[in-house]
Amino acid sequence: MTRPDRVALADEWIIEARVPSFVSRLGQLGAYRDMIRYTAVRALEKMYSRTVLGRLWLFIRPFFEVVVGTVIFGNIIGVQSENIPYFLFFLIGMTIWNLFGGSLMWITRSLEMNHGVLKNAYFPRVILPLGNAAPAWTNFGICVVVIVLTSVYYYAAEQRMYLVAGLRTLAAIAAVALTALLALAVGLWTSVLGVNARDVRFALGYATQFWFYLTPVIYPVSVIPERWRWLAKANPMAPLVETFKWGMLGVGHLDWASLSVSVATIVVVLGAGCWFFNRSDPAAFDRI
Repeated sequence: MTRPDRVALADEWIIEARVPSFVSRLGQLGAYRDMIRYTAVRALEKMYSRTVLGRLWLFIRPFFEVVVGTVIFGNIIGVQSENIPYFLFFLIGMTIWNLFGGSLMWITRSLEMNHGVLKNAYFPRVILPLGNAAPAWTNFGICVVVIVLTSVYYYAAEQRMYLVAGLRTLAAIAAVALTALLALAVGLWTSVLGVNARDVRFALGYATQFWFYLTPVIYPVSVIPERWRWLAKANPMAPLVETFKWGMLGVGHLDWASLSVSVATIVVVLGAGCWFFNRSDPAAFDRI
């Protein structure tokens, strides 16, 4: 009779943690759509929490920003706007830029803002960057309404409709989608890196300000000296802003070469960001 301690095990089982792929986590978003809604509402409430004016800040902030920019750049400095009223020109540029800059900042803060939820419940972590961009999208929607109302005003005052419609509108929509993807691509990196280092958020604020002035938001590409045009082509946001203006106002031109470089950059950064976010988040979240 064979002794139990001498029985050889035919099979060996190794149990170890397996990191689900980023694609598989995206497939779970439908089941957790209520969590996306919760994250979005929480981010929106964060915008005006502990304020007297409350939700009015959703309208005051973008309007004040455009008015001040119009006075400084349009009236005092006299920046060209390609025969478009500078207020409308600047408003459209800021609308697409704020979608990028606002989304990036809110996505960067997404893990830090929801650290309590992360420790107490399981859900696909990518929900937080997606839902936390809600304030930027709300600001974008408000600005689009202001653009339409402004165009109606100029049509009544000057009998000229500055907004264009047709196939160019599809270009503007594509620019919006690519802008959101670029913000997500960069935000997947900064959200993880900023979990335990607030320096990332502070540095990002300065970086986006510098990035803003390198992007043709307050000025058209035509005013950039020829020897510096390469900076606009190397900037992935420049062709997106220019495409949005072209699709909304019909000014400027659609530079397919620069747009192709921008799309390629987004694909590379987004792909690498998905891998980094998926591989880094378990360790990062445990240290929050």
